[in-house]
Amino acid sequence: MDRLADNLQKLTEDDLLQVVQMIHEQKSPDSYTKNDVNAGEFHVDLYTLPDTLIKALWEFSQEKAGA
Repeated sequence: MDRLADNLQKLTEDDLLQVVQMIHEQKSPDSYTKNDVNAGEFHVDLYTLPDTLIKALWEFSQEKAGA
């Protein structure tokens, strides 16, 4: 999970927008997310996301961050 978090930090702004969209579309009712529009921040607890979403985020971040 730490490697996924590291990869997400390396993404471009456009890639991060895709990540946020993926999370909104595939999160579970138990997933923790917070969208702070005023601060321009999006918070997510990766440990609360479904396994299928974690896998999709991992593959996307690997492809885009080149890690």
